[in-house]
Amino acid sequence: MEEKSTRRVFLTTIGAAGAVSLAGCTSFGGGSDDAPASPGSETTGNGDNSNGTDGNSNGTGTDSDNKNKEVSGKSLSTFSVEEFKNEEWKTIEGSVKAGIGDAVHGGQSVELSPKNNANEKMAVVRHEYRNRNRLDLSKQDLALAAKVKNPTDQRIKVRAVIRTAGENLTSKRQFPANFNGWARFDLGYEDVVDGTALDKVVGIDIQFNRGGKDFTVLVDDLRLIPKANKGKVMIQLDDAHISQYENAFEILKDSGVPASVGVIPNSLRNDDRISFDQLKEMANNGIEVNTHGKWRAAEVNKQVEKENMKQAKNYVKELGFKEGAEHFIYPYGQMDSHTLKNAKDVFSSAYVQGGMPNNAKNPVNPQFISRIDGTAISGSRDIINAAEAYNQLAVIYFHEVGDYDSGSAISANQFKEQIDFIKSKDMDVIVPSDLF
Repeated sequence: MEEKSTRRVFLTTIGAAGAVSLAGCTSFGGGSDDAPASPGSETTGNGDNSNGTDGNSNGTGTDSDNKNKEVSGKSLSTFSVEEFKNEEWKTIEGSVKAGIGDAVHGGQSVELSPKNNANEKMAVVRHEYRNRNRLDLSKQDLALAAKVKNPTDQRIKVRAVIRTAGENLTSKRQFPANFNGWARFDLGYEDVVDGTALDKVVGIDIQFNRGGKDFTVLVDDLRLIPKANKGKVMIQLDDAHISQYENAFEILKDSGVPASVGVIPNSLRNDDRISFDQLKEMANNGIEVNTHGKWRAAEVNKQVEKENMKQAKNYVKELGFKEGAEHFIYPYGQMDSHTLKNAKDVFSSAYVQGGMPNNAKNPVNPQFISRIDGTAISGSRDIINAAEAYNQLAVIYFHEVGDYDSGSAISANQFKEQIDFIKSKDMDVIVPSDLF
């Protein structure tokens, strides 16, 4: 896909440090009736949410959950048995064996798990590049495919350490809890490291851990994805909470900063949500209207979930926001392999908590875009700084803006400080339809 022209460019630099937190989406209650009639309500119900294998053994390089679409970039490694025999990849921690017949590229992946007697429950494999064969990542990002076997309610962390001729850079992608299939994802950097020589990469460590618990992960197809020429930021307002109109909209409008708001089906009729007229006003002043679900992935079967997605998209389209309706926020940050496949069938892009930046030119998996909680101020600024320094995409999201008791709220002053920080960066501030 080609990059569309961005809406605004901002200059200068500023820095900070900290940790990124997680936040879910809010519920909503009853109220007024100023929105257009709903094109349909979501269907609910328990169903057959099976955990079938999504393997692809045809060697075409297409995504296993959408075999008709080619994958961007070029394969750097498929973690083949030969690569381990030739010691291109070495096992540093845990145990490794071939995952025959369960892969996204070719017929074999690699299965990683910690050793039973290991003090730390992790698995690490390493690729070293010799002096005359250093890897140049100055104009390319990395992407990886992984699958967690027998997932639990604990997130697993995928950590990639890029070892250069100077210092080391780290990527750390959080997988959604209970995610049960293959997913490709960009390896974005989590902070800025002085002295990093990305044109002289001497090694890559791929590491998995899950809070000291046992796990098994399949990995496949480490890819090179062309970099953007400049970093990008998206600002997302979840759930169309009324505080976003009352406390965030004026700040965004005065700053000239574009953002997007995710609308839950039928929510505009409720007292604690933005009204239809307010939404139109926001849309006329640089705010894109996107689709936001409200069901939990574990509570509906895959066919019902797909219908829910279509109905949610149609709701936003019938409100008059056809372009923005193509972009989706996963409800409650929950998804499994069926959710991902359904999102690929229905939407142009989709977003879930991931904890790191993405490729800013052609993300390897547009329906698995990583985003960061903007209420974790120092941590989200680390991600923005890294996206600026390494020309990647940071997606920052907010819920309530103002004085609210929920753990997902941020004060109006803090929100303004976050917007001013973003405005100070030498980055393009975009909305989803600018990129996809």
